[in-house]
Order: sequence, then C-alpha cells, then structure tokens
Amino acid sequence: MGNPARVNLERMLELGRRCTAWCDARPRLAWAAALSVVLLAVGWETATWPLHDYPGALWHQSPKGDDIELGQANAARAGWPELLGFWRGRMLHGHGYFRPISSWLFVGEYRLFGTEDRLWSVFSILFHGAVALLLVWALAGALPGSRARRLSTGVLAALLFGAPWLADRDVQKWVIGWWPAQPEALSLVFGLLLLGSVARYIRSGDRRWAVAAPCCFFLAICTKEMGYVAGVGACLLLARHPRRWGLLAGLAALGITHFAYRNAVLGDVALHANGFRRESLLQAPGMILNQLATDCGGAWPHAALIGLGLGAGALARRPLTDRVPLAAVTYLALGFLLFGPPWDQLFQTGASRLLGLVGLVLVLAGLARTVRRWPVAEWIGIYLAAYATTAGFPPSFPWYRYWWTVFGASVTAISLVSLWEWGLARLTSSGSHSGAEANSVSLRD
Repeated sequence: MGNPARVNLERMLELGRRCTAWCDARPRLAWAAALSVVLLAVGWETATWPLHDYPGALWHQSPKGDDIELGQANAARAGWPELLGFWRGRMLHGHGYFRPISSWLFVGEYRLFGTEDRLWSVFSILFHGAVALLLVWALAGALPGSRARRLSTGVLAALLFGAPWLADRDVQKWVIGWWPAQPEALSLVFGLLLLGSVARYIRSGDRRWAVAAPCCFFLAICTKEMGYVAGVGACLLLARHPRRWGLLAGLAALGITHFAYRNAVLGDVALHANGFRRESLLQAPGMILNQLATDCGGAWPHAALIGLGLGAGALARRPLTDRVPLAAVTYLALGFLLFGPPWDQLFQTGASRLLGLVGLVLVLAGLARTVRRWPVAEWIGIYLAAYATTAGFPPSFPWYRYWWTVFGASVTAISLVSLWEWGLARLTSSGSHSGAEANSVSLRD
C-alpha cells in the first residue's frame, strides 16, 4: 500500500496537469469559466446593496448633499453649449476639475432617470462589475506562464477584490451606493483596458494594441485624474522593453499634453482645486510604521502562546503532526486564561492582529520570490502609485481606496500563487526524494 500523503499529492498534481491541458486545448471555454466564476462571486456580493436598498447611501437623506443635488440641477440645464463646454473648462459640478466624459455621463443619466438615484446606481454596479472582469483580463495578459496559471491569478485577484467576505465593504458602500463616485470606477475601467492593451502589445507586437492603448489612456484621464496612475503604470510596463519605447514616448507625450491643456482651460483654479498635500503623503510611512508597531504589540502574546505549544511538542520529541494540535490546545487554553474566551473582543483583537502580520509576511515572502520577473515589480509600482496619489488627500474618503484595493488584490494574488508554486515544488521534490529512498531500501533488501 502506498503512502496516503504521496497518493494525494500525485492526485493533486495530476488534476493540475489536466486543468492546464484543458485550458490550453479550450481557451475560449477556459476564459468563459474564469469570467463566470468572477461574475457569480462579485455579482453575489454586489447584489446585496440594491437588495437592501443601498444602506447608508446619502441620497436617502434630505438634503442629499451638494455633489448630488448640484450635479442633478446642472444636468437638468445642460444643453449642447454646456456639453461642448465641458471639453473647454470645468466639469458638471463646477469644481476645478477637467472631467468631460464624467460630465457627459451624468447628463446622460439625468436624461434617462431624472432624479431617481436608485436608477443612477445601476451604472455604478455595471462599472464595478466591469472592473472585476477587466482585472482578470489585464492580469492574464501581463503575467507569464500557462493560460491556467494566468487565469487563476486573475480570478484570485478579482475574488480578493470583490467576492463575499473578502471585499472592502466600506469602499463598496460609496462606489456602488453613491453615484458621484462613478468616475472613480469608470476611469479604472479605461485604466485596466490601457494596462491590458500595453501588456499584449509587449508580448505580441500587434500594433492594434499600440493604437488601443493611447485611446484608453485618453478616456481614462478625461474621466478622472486618477487615470494618470494607469498611464504611469503603462510606462512602467514598457520600461524594460526598449523595442516598445515608441509607445512609452507616445503615452508620456499624451499625458503631458493633456495636463498642459487641462491647466490652460481651467486657469488658476487647477493649481488649488485638488487639495493634494505633500505633507500628508510624507506622513503616510510613519503612520504605517506606527500601525505595524501597534499590531506587533497586540500580536506578540498570541505568538508566544503558540510558540509555547510548539516548544512543548519539540521537547517531548513529538512529530510535527502532533505539535500543531498541541500548540493549538495550548494557545486556546492559555489564551482563555489571559484574554478570555475566543469569542471575546480582547481575544479576537490580538488574534486578528497576529493573523494580519502573518499574512503580511507571507505576501512579502511570495513577492520576494518572484519580484524580478516582469511584470511583478511594475505591478507593485502601480499599487504604490495608486496609494501615494490618494494618501496625499486629507481626509481620505473610502472611495479613494478603490484603485489601490484593486491593485493591492492583484499584488496579493501574484504573491499567493508564487507561494503555492513554491510549496508544491517542495512537496514534489520531497516526495520524489522519499520515493527514491524507498526504492533504494527495496533494492538493498
């Protein structure tokens, strides 16, 4: 009789080989399956908002707020002169921003729905779903490896971003339930189209993607200024490919030209409207370090209790399979005496901080293993750019986190897949080594 663990490993490896072969043989079905999983999971989570009538939405109140009331009032008066004027000056709300596509979007929604905010939110749901699907498309087009590996990473990123129990519900409450945040999601739709087009141009050299990329960039930055993050990301993707620097130069020229035109048509208001504070950005690293110190302070007693259990198992010369249950029992028993039962808030606070730190270490380890491979470092750069852009705005409203939750989910997915491959390789090599030893013993016998 064979080793059960070895048999299970072989079965898992065989299943992986079959999935990879199926994805390679049936690419359309593989894509349909991947997108269907994402659509089902993200759709399930997103549907909770309209089914519960968008809890916490500001338009339930009276007054609804200037962003809603002013936007709808200006949309009601907008004709062709105003629609054309959005391309020569301020956006619909009159703020110091150049967002002509967003302004056209709001005018169109008013023509369709009047002041019925629930119907306006339908577009928020559509944009959010499109972001989840395009995240799979963009990542799968950029990452190396088999189709199964690329699709798996993209699906995992989309699930971390928008699936039940994984999505940031505070962000979703605003992005889905507060329609003035629609430019955030729509700009990201165009941004992901830009990144996916650039990645496919790098890999294939197909000039159609080189034409699509600047078009998507233009749409992204005319929807909201966050589109520049995608433009920077596209340039990062191109930087390690000198043969594609022509597109990099074209995207950079487009971004600079648009920025100059924006400042020219907005005038002095463009210099003061966005509220960005360099001091807020510079304070962000210190705040992160302080939070890490707080988490470590709350987590170390829980880590020490687990260590006591593992140490007791080592002193008793117990195998690892026995040490883990012993550590768990020791942790729960001593934790009960020190912090109360596991369902108590004091116990859960420390345990959650420990889990968070362990997760952070694992993600960093996975990234360290694969960071030299294109485009992992570039994708990390996009995440950092999205974070740095919003960290400079006080106060940081929840919808500001939308871009970096998307790219943070992407980076996390890349890391987890890297760790999975590392662990699988270790198990495979360990199993092969054990099998070789068994054969050697059999031959000697």
